[in-house]
Amino acid sequence: MGDPAYPLLDWLIKGYTKSTQLTSQEESFNVYLNAGRVCVEIAFGRLKARWRRLLKRSDLHYTYMPNVISACCVLHNILEAHKERYINAWDNIVQEAQSQLQQPQRTTARDLNNLNGSLMRDTLKDYLGANFQLRRTFLH
Repeated sequence: MGDPAYPLLDWLIKGYTKSTQLTSQEESFNVYLNAGRVCVEIAFGRLKARWRRLLKRSDLHYTYMPNVISACCVLHNILEAHKERYINAWDNIVQEAQSQLQQPQRTTARDLNNLNGSLMRDTLKDYLGANFQLRRTFLH
């Protein structure tokens, strides 16, 4: 799931642009997609808060990093499944650490949408429209 700055690809889905008149199904798709993105952001925030190692530059060889990240994810999921205590103050530590990290410049690729991405998004939109209640944004 990506925000509008990302290209639409078959493996990276973003919402319909509001520059066009959206159908009720397209608007509903955007609402569901945004709700999903919020869940993902919260999950990654909790992951980084528990495993602050993920917030720092690593001196490990880059080939080991997928294993380190996978181990953090597995351990995090075990802790979440067992309802281990999560301290909300950790969120502040993550926000502070992220504000100090210099991120590489990201070029926007809004115009690089591909046909397979459009087909995948339309398929997901149709599935949601057929199986779930239509949802609307509150701001118009």
